[in-house]
Amino acid sequence: MLIHSHRKLDPDVPSPAQFNHVITAVPRGDKFLWLDTTPEVAPYGLLLLNLRDKQALMIPTSKPPALVTTPQNPPFPEEHEFSAEGKLGPDGTFTGHIEQSYRGDTEVLLRSVFRQVSQSQWKEAVQRFSYGLNFGGDVGNVKMTPPEELDKPFQLSYDYVRKNFGDWENRPYRPAVATDRDGDRERFQGEEALGAAAAGRVGQSDVPVASGIAGRLCRDRAGKVPSFGAVRGVYR
Repeated sequence: MLIHSHRKLDPDVPSPAQFNHVITAVPRGDKFLWLDTTPEVAPYGLLLLNLRDKQALMIPTSKPPALVTTPQNPPFPEEHEFSAEGKLGPDGTFTGHIEQSYRGDTEVLLRSVFRQVSQSQWKEAVQRFSYGLNFGGDVGNVKMTPPEELDKPFQLSYDYVRKNFGDWENRPYRPAVATDRDGDRERFQGEEALGAAAAGRVGQSDVPVASGIAGRLCRDRAGKVPSFGAVRGVYR
């Protein structure tokens, strides 16, 4: 099948210049199995966002060519999960462990990136990725799913250390979870928690931020920015 990876086709202009990409549609009864081998690390049956819900020229062996529309949605729910556990020491150093899991378009991007670097460079690549999520600390003990293993979500885990958390020297007590006066609504205020939320990660995050203070952030599995009203904290 011929398709353009960026723009929509104009059915009134029959020209080879309208196509710049090739995908495959395997007949299965009255449906098709859609495949794109170009990324090399895309899960089976997944077309990336720029190829979904677009017209393509199908050229079957037993029928005349025809324009068909690719699927609007991926063949499975897209999932992003982020979880973190850690503690804040008396010197203002936050130490913890972070785990992330991706299924869908972001998964393909991450697999492609880590496939292009050697395993010895994974720590440096994850460090840059962590910076991109607005986490300013250092990563270590990096582990991840081999980029070529496509039968399960792409999983990434690493240890995380942030010295002088929340500008500790100037504001020696800045909890990551603060409660409104009525106690019915809580919001994340720590810069690390906001960084995770801004990145649109989903799942749950346990973030112990000081002695006796803990918070859990429940995120939307549809991949939307989480509702801060879902946060629950415990003070002792």
